[in-house]
Amino acid sequence: MTFWNRSMGRSRGIARPAIHPPATRGGAASGRPIEPLEGRVMLSAYVVLTTFLFQRGSAESEDPDTASRDGPLAAMGRNTKAPAAVRKGPAVRWLYAHSLGIALLMLFVGSFILHWVFSAQLAADEAGLHGEAAETYGQYLTNPQLWFESFQNWQSEFLSTAVLVVLSIWLRQKDSPESKPVTAPHSQTGTGA
Repeated sequence: MTFWNRSMGRSRGIARPAIHPPATRGGAASGRPIEPLEGRVMLSAYVVLTTFLFQRGSAESEDPDTASRDGPLAAMGRNTKAPAAVRKGPAVRWLYAHSLGIALLMLFVGSFILHWVFSAQLAADEAGLHGEAAETYGQYLTNPQLWFESFQNWQSEFLSTAVLVVLSIWLRQKDSPESKPVTAPHSQTGTGA
């Protein structure tokens, strides 16, 4: 936001001070509104990895001892009630069957690129204020500050998901689709009765 506000000030011929002081780094306080969107890596990883990984007893996991709820992709094309993309052919069917993970991955990549660009611009502005040369975008990609901000955000996202997966083994929330039924044994995997 700092870079955007400065460029708006220049276009109007008004010298505007930075909204955030240069010493403030990281998170929304630094004017990096894109950074929280990067947490979608966790959501993307969660959606994709839950097709392969299981946690016995968790309401957030499919039961590894039961058959896949969707069945084979080839058989889906014969279902007349299925969305049109499922009936179009094997390539379109495969893309549709994986579309949620693909879309979330694209959102992550896009938000990371935006975070990288805006963070590099802010760092260049800060360097200019101190009379230093600004790093190029390529150089900034190796800057520890960029990776600190990104990993800090990802860590909180993964931690919150891990807590939900593990706590749902022993704790319940009545009528929540994210919880096992109140009377379900701890060993039950998934939310089914």
